[in-house]
Amino acid sequence: HRPSSRPISAILKRLRWNSNQSFEALLAAELVQRGVLFDVNDGGADKLLDAIISTAGKPLLDDSSSALPKPLMAAASAVAGMIAESCAALGIPEKTAVTSSSIQSALTRCKNVHDNRLSGLLNLLVTTEEEKSDMLLTVAEGYFLRAALIQPDSPQMWKRCLDVLERQQSDESIVLFEAGLPLSHLISIASKKGNEKRVSELSLKLAESYLSPQQTPSSDLQEELHKSFVTPFRPCKTLSASDCVKEAR
Repeated sequence: HRPSSRPISAILKRLRWNSNQSFEALLAAELVQRGVLFDVNDGGADKLLDAIISTAGKPLLDDSSSALPKPLMAAASAVAGMIAESCAALGIPEKTAVTSSSIQSALTRCKNVHDNRLSGLLNLLVTTEEEKSDMLLTVAEGYFLRAALIQPDSPQMWKRCLDVLERQQSDESIVLFEAGLPLSHLISIASKKGNEKRVSELSLKLAESYLSPQQTPSSDLQEELHKSFVTPFRPCKTLSASDCVKEAR
């Protein structure tokens, strides 16, 4: 069954988060990926935009650019993915302090330095396109992929990738082609643990994923988000189930 978004939105309601706060938290979480901390409870929308303008163009943290431990970098990316999921559940705010005239300055800055990740997120606030929930799930997928690749031996990260992909599919009876990457890593992890039953179960799903067509972005913005958040963390080739087991050995 497709994972429900209700638990996420229920938790946020208990925290008294609304769609505006959730999306501001997502923008702040993207800044964290570049090593910039911003307190959404303290700063306000205008200061958040100022931080985006000053941060645009900075690369994502990685092993070569940061002394942070891998588990911490992976956790930061996973939290960003969960916030993106919450935004998909709560929706994009139609009217918010973030969508002021100064947003154009932020978008211009992002365009000038070719920062498609931040510009893609900001465009979600101003676009009239529908299916914003699916676009946010694409963003969440990218964050979970980044987290999983930072810590590839962590099954929890790959499972989150699978969950968010299942929420994007229109036909629950099929396994998406894009599920091949997380499935192949989960097969490798299960093989290392000697869990042959789990290997067989996941191998069947992996074979099914190869028979499915790749997803096609429904709009230019979704394509931009996919290229910026997902494509950089997807290899050109996904291993077969037997290759995964051989690698694990």
